[in-house]
Amino acid sequence: MKRSKVCLFAFRPEHYRQMEDYLNQMASEGWKLRWCRGVLAGFVPLEGPLRYVVDPHAVTTLACLRRYPKSRLQERMREGWYAAGRSKGCQILATEDPDLGSPLPERNLEPLVRSTCRLASLIWVLALAAALAWLLRSSAVVYSVILTNLYLVLGALAVFLLAYHGVNALLLTLPPREPRRPRLCGRYLVHSALLPVCLLAAIALELGDRGDMLFYLLIPIGVLLAAGLVLRSMAGARRDTSRLLPVVGLVSVVLFGMILFLNGRMSDANAAWSAQQRETLLARAGELPVLRLSDFGDTGERQQAVRTNRSLLADNLLYAEESETGYVFTNCTVARGEFLAEQIFRYLYQQAQRDNGEAFTPQAAGGRTLYVLREANACLLREGNLVYYFTIPQGEDLTACAGLLLGRSAEALPRS
Repeated sequence: MKRSKVCLFAFRPEHYRQMEDYLNQMASEGWKLRWCRGVLAGFVPLEGPLRYVVDPHAVTTLACLRRYPKSRLQERMREGWYAAGRSKGCQILATEDPDLGSPLPERNLEPLVRSTCRLASLIWVLALAAALAWLLRSSAVVYSVILTNLYLVLGALAVFLLAYHGVNALLLTLPPREPRRPRLCGRYLVHSALLPVCLLAAIALELGDRGDMLFYLLIPIGVLLAAGLVLRSMAGARRDTSRLLPVVGLVSVVLFGMILFLNGRMSDANAAWSAQQRETLLARAGELPVLRLSDFGDTGERQQAVRTNRSLLADNLLYAEESETGYVFTNCTVARGEFLAEQIFRYLYQQAQRDNGEAFTPQAAGGRTLYVLREANACLLREGNLVYYFTIPQGEDLTACAGLLLGRSAEALPRS
């Protein structure tokens, strides 16, 4: 017989009776519940009789939706039961006495459990909707989400949770139906799978083709997996868990030291990679769709600065040159659609006026509208999915520079 096995265990709290039947069926087949985490449960071989009861503590208040009341557990223990595990909204109790009476009332608690879970989902919906509405009112937040993959993943996760709890509240409002497979609740499985998927997506999008950074991230994961296998083998070989404490302490110290070491190495590697990217861009500065001091006849010594922000929704390029006599700056964004470009435009429109302390003046030029800051000699324009904001030396022609930039962008940038 196998030493252990892991099964899907995605029961909803209102299906506590089906959960109880499943555990007792597993016990009759010689399997004892060892642990229950998320939508998974681990079982080990059972010696002797065992009976399970599932107490849905979600029937009381929202405060007890996640945690079983301690006083209630103590009462069950005095009756001869002990805690065997926890599933969402339910406490799993077990006893080796086959004649011990069930501590649960005979009446069906499913309506009370559904009511509590529905209320919890409605609170989630209201909280998430309010947070998203408040954040999306800020053009700076929208700008950051569009240009940063990490924020984009977090935003997608928030939208999913909003939809998940909305659907959950709706289904809990409808008349209950007998589930065909209560152990495999589709909503729970999707919810549990999306969290690691979002984490992996965020890591993949942030790292891109950075193999060195991926290596540094995989080291602690490998150590944790190895430590888990060692602890599992030791726990299976010895019932005295106190002997595991030195191993757990050693693993903790190793992980802490590794985190400190890897943090320094990753910071150094990231700084070196950023410097290399910057040097690569500066080496081909003549090909970038930006303004340069040489466009205005300034060919003297100059300092250059460049930075890129790339995401699934837009590519952004910041470029600046400065000499003793002049300064030029270009902010160029190519969005994956005109709606996204409009959000970028709105943020720059508000922020540029705030930074320079003056209002934009609309100016028609060549069939398009330029928004000009006269004192700062800056200009903002949008054409399709392309947004430009640039600053040039005083006395130079903003209209001519706008045409120059659009011509360079047509040669160097993808447009939709």
